[in-house]
Amino acid sequence: MVTFQVSGPRNRGAVRFGSFDVYLGDDEATATRVGMLQGDSKIKIEEEPRRFKPANAPEQNYGMASQLATVSLNLYEQDFQIIASARKGIDYISTVSAGATTVTDELHTAVGTQPIYTNFYNLDKTKVSSIVVKKASDNSTITATGNYQTGVDARGYSFVLPLDGGAITDGMALKISYSYNKANAVVWGTGGLSNIQSRYMKLVNTDDAGKQLKIEIWSATHDGGLEFTFGGDDTAEPGVLPLTMRCVPVTSKTAGTQLIQITDEQGVFQSPAS
Repeated sequence: MVTFQVSGPRNRGAVRFGSFDVYLGDDEATATRVGMLQGDSKIKIEEEPRRFKPANAPEQNYGMASQLATVSLNLYEQDFQIIASARKGIDYISTVSAGATTVTDELHTAVGTQPIYTNFYNLDKTKVSSIVVKKASDNSTITATGNYQTGVDARGYSFVLPLDGGAITDGMALKISYSYNKANAVVWGTGGLSNIQSRYMKLVNTDDAGKQLKIEIWSATHDGGLEFTFGGDDTAEPGVLPLTMRCVPVTSKTAGTQLIQITDEQGVFQSPAS
């Protein structure tokens, strides 16, 4: 007869996994929250013991040759600030403040009397200001009267509209200058920097009683490149950012905790009291 296991888990706290907050920083004091884990993230500890095989005796282990850990994270937030923090030293990151910006000599080619759209636009969908149109061939200014009109379409894109019989002819190369109000932006890039820096990493799960399961890694370096995945317009799931961190021991820490340290207030890794 089959005996079914119906009593449930011995330690119900052990099933409370998944919702970890992720912190990154130069050290514990500067670490800040960068996102929340998706449930299929994992930590793998790799160990290579020292082995010796005498000619006339069984193989023997004497100490540990190396210990490493690989942390594979799937973060719910796709955020360039998070990427640059995890990959500190090999990525470029900066912020661009909002405000009025002048565009000078933006190159365009006239196609008959079709509208010529500016590359940038105002966030409030109004027409860009201070529009000046020049011939690219001799840099001479083309006045608006009798030659073109300006406007803005329903999307908020400004345009120059050549008029029949005016100075703008089909195929003419033009330089268009104007001013627009740009948005705040984050600029991220990678390539050409190679001084990658290790990071302090902390994963924290807090239960409904306020008790924490805290996993600390003292030296984690980004490993394995990046992959951006873009869902369809009707995708309900949020974007996920995969990150892989390679972790090594820090010898200044207490022996036995130099690679990873777990502080368990929840009883996740503890046998329940009998």
